[in-house]
Amino acid sequence: VYVMRCDFGWADLGTWHGVYESLSKKDGDNVVIDSDVILEDAANNIIKLSKGKLGVINGLDGYIIAEKDNVLLICKKEDSSALVRKYVNEVQIKKGEEFV
Repeated sequence: VYVMRCDFGWADLGTWHGVYESLSKKDGDNVVIDSDVILEDAANNIIKLSKGKLGVINGLDGYIIAEKDNVLLICKKEDSSALVRKYVNEVQIKKGEEFV
């Protein structure tokens, strides 16, 4: 058995902040994940839309805009971890499993 000291770095991709830090940025430091977007005066956002959708985003700074199936999430990036958990629970209670 051989042991070698290495530094591989680490990013917790289980959070939106981790995703933002680990992926490459476009104009205005936006992270656009497999999405078709037009950005105007938008910076520091994470954008993930469903295929076949066009997003036109103006005037947002520091937001998560994420769409999956029939759910669209828009929230401030710095509040995202706790809010996403809160909203998932709230949606399950109010709307059932259809949207989760």
